[in-house]
Amino acid sequence: MSVFDDSFVILGDDASEPVPPVSSYDGSAQVDDYDFAAPSSDNGGYSNGDGVFGSNGGGHEGPILPPPSEMESDEGAALREWRRQNAIQLEEKEKREKELRNQIIEEANQFKEEFHKKRELACENNKAANKEKEKLYVETQEKFYAEASKNYWKAIAELVPKEVPTIEKRRRKRKIPRSQQSL
Repeated sequence: MSVFDDSFVILGDDASEPVPPVSSYDGSAQVDDYDFAAPSSDNGGYSNGDGVFGSNGGGHEGPILPPPSEMESDEGAALREWRRQNAIQLEEKEKREKELRNQIIEEANQFKEEFHKKRELACENNKAANKEKEKLYVETQEKFYAEASKNYWKAIAELVPKEVPTIEKRRRKRKIPRSQQSL
């Protein structure tokens, strides 16, 4: 059977019969030598009467092929082998990623423990240093107030050198324009 570009199907055509080329067609072939099939009215397709391209008669028998979900996939051996190897590679990759993730989590937990130990040690050291500074401050304050009642001007002279740096800091802050302070 042969199919021409004009969508007509020639029925009863043997491969042994030569088909004349279109460019050298001389009109000597008779139309009665070939059986042409007309479009079938039941499914809109061409039918040759043996049910290959459509139904045999007026009734609709349904599709020739089963639904795609019921069809078995016809894949080659190379594709099956690739899928198998790909699945193995994906499992290995997942194992590596899981091990790496567990290692990262373990390192992070160790870092957190070390950080908390260092932080607690620093806090203890700061508390001890602050207590020492507070004791020293309280002693100097007691000494200052004991001497302040005896000699006012001497006590004031001792306070001035301590307060000058803080006053200068305040002046510097006031001189900075507000637009630069936000930066």
